Amino acid sequence: MTEQTHHEKIEAYRNRIAAAQTLPSLTDRLKTLKQLKAVFEQCVQENAMKIAKENRLIPGTDRISRSTAHTINKLNNQNFDYK
Repeated sequence: MTEQTHHEKIEAYRNRIAAAQTLPSLTDRLKTLKQLKAVFEQCVQENAMKIAKENRLIPGTDRISRSTAHTINKLNNQNFDYK
């Protein structure tokens, strides 16, 4: 995924979140936002693993560096707050 495509996806999610917040029913809003959150979190995790595998493997091994592992763990533990 290119950097431009990544930014476009993030902007699309922001637009969908804004649209979801205008739904008349609070139940519909919550359901839609939870779905978007799940998709976004999965995307972040997949991108983190892809970056680690492509760019941060320790030469001659299939292991990633500690700094990359730390970054992945940090991304996976983020609290995605849509305020």
